[in-house]
Amino acid sequence: GSRNVGIWAAKSDIIAFLDADDQFHKDKLEIQLRYLSPNNVVSTDAVNIDQKSLLDFNIKLDKSQGIKVFSSPFRNLFFNRLVGSSLIAFASTLKKNNGYDSQLRSAEDFDLWIRLLQEGINVIAVKAPLYLYYDREGSLSKDEFSIWTNIVVSIKKFISYKNYKKGAISEQFIWIILICKEFIKSN
Repeated sequence: GSRNVGIWAAKSDIIAFLDADDQFHKDKLEIQLRYLSPNNVVSTDAVNIDQKSLLDFNIKLDKSQGIKVFSSPFRNLFFNRLVGSSLIAFASTLKKNNGYDSQLRSAEDFDLWIRLLQEGINVIAVKAPLYLYYDREGSLSKDEFSIWTNIVVSIKKFISYKNYKKGAISEQFIWIILICKEFIKSN
């Protein structure tokens, strides 16, 4: 909800998000602006740290860091590889797509990615760790059940949006895929 307030209150044409306990690489915005257009939004990789000073975030970047273009929601549906907090986009793109779903307690960035992709907005992911995510005990991102529950809600919204046959993909099937994904990731 607070991100939506920022989207609609922003005076700038371009919006970037930064959580209070996280940090940008000094070149993040400059690099992302190279790829931003009205037909896409831009994400970056992240560095996830435990109990380390944010001031130690000093990554040397190669001038030729790669990008990956996501153009289909199906590719990102069960194996999300995008960092929500690293987003940079035109305010008009976010407003046109109704910003974040404030009914979701977590995974609202995942929901936004899926909705943008299904509307034909490409997501360009800069393959460089330009966003530092400070991993704290008790943070919302540690509540995996809440995250999974909201991912299931987002997937069901997507299925509904695409007018699939009612019941063609059940909630239990979605949960099984998510659990298998986590199992594969942990091994």
